[in-house]
Amino acid sequence: MDHGDWEGRKVSELLLDQNSGYAKWLSDPECIPIRGSSETVQAAQRRAEEAIRNAALSFSGESLLIIGHKHINALLMCALLKEPLTSFASHIVEDTLPYLLPADAVETLCFGGATGRFATLS
Repeated sequence: MDHGDWEGRKVSELLLDQNSGYAKWLSDPECIPIRGSSETVQAAQRRAEEAIRNAALSFSGESLLIIGHKHINALLMCALLKEPLTSFASHIVEDTLPYLLPADAVETLCFGGATGRFATLS
């Protein structure tokens, strides 16, 4: 995800800089564009959804390890769980431990509804 003018800056610095817009963006990433970014959060979210869909369909029945940046992962979780982007910050994971994507959400993303095809997705 292109973080524009925020690239290379520490989160603590961005949060203290009220002119950065970072704190407001965390609470609702649709409310302000990232200054200097070449991609909207909606475009980044669609790109992440497409990548998951393509991987799930290409490797159906197999376990997949998908590694993503914490903000892309948070956008993806909002999409998979059908939550508004105001839930974005609650899905930001700072550690690097793996976690499972909800199989029913991946099925909905791929097929538009639960089919049971990914019941063993792990």
